[in-house]
Amino acid sequence: MGKSCSKIILLILILAAWIVVTVRAKKTEEGIILTDAYKKQIMESAEWKKIFLHTENYPDILLEDLKRNPEMLEFVEGYNDVHKKSSEGLTFEEQKKKVPLFIQWDKRWGYEPYGTSDIGISGCGPTCMAMVIYSLTRNTEAIPPVLAQKSMNEGYYVDGIGTSWKFMREAALDYGVIASQFDMLGEQEMADRLKDGNLIICAMGPGDFTNSGHFIVIYDYSRKKFSVNDPFSYTNSSKKWEYTTLISQCQQIWVYAA
Repeated sequence: MGKSCSKIILLILILAAWIVVTVRAKKTEEGIILTDAYKKQIMESAEWKKIFLHTENYPDILLEDLKRNPEMLEFVEGYNDVHKKSSEGLTFEEQKKKVPLFIQWDKRWGYEPYGTSDIGISGCGPTCMAMVIYSLTRNTEAIPPVLAQKSMNEGYYVDGIGTSWKFMREAALDYGVIASQFDMLGEQEMADRLKDGNLIICAMGPGDFTNSGHFIVIYDYSRKKFSVNDPFSYTNSSKKWEYTTLISQCQQIWVYAA
């Protein structure tokens, strides 16, 4: 009986240790989804401390982004690396997905210039447009650096602000995607549009997604909640969002159809 109890206790301890490791972070095929415990672990790491001991080496806005989203640690670590990765195409996994998540600070393109900044810091608009255009057309050339370059070349990047709202409609039209713009849509209207195979981009104000301005993609609705692709955050993209939460922060809406 004593040996059996010992085995049971050992199994419980192993299970408890496994649970602790599991809740720290959920690793998906796309990236890390933060838990509070894992966020704390990152912020107490040697890499984090090294960056904030040498803040003069990084743009202030990048450091603020990192504080808001510790998922970016590896990207920020490599910010001054002369061997930065250049643009690459989509992965096989991304091409399999109906609406893949593109992250603006992905090392494949995040370091590339965008206006007075780079895609990783300011490229949420082109990154969202790339997600929408690729998902509706399967055009593998519609990737964030290509859309960012288009935005700059055609005057859609506005110094001190970022991507012009005009880009969210006119860039889509250039790829044969129909774009409709709205100040507001009701929950059922948005749900119906998504059910018909459309995609939605929202310009977001301060709140859950940004301290200033940001773009997100909405691609699904089920059980009275919306699925979002946030180009800034794997964690936000893993959640389901209620209409009232999204709409209270939404400043403009675009609906896209192939």
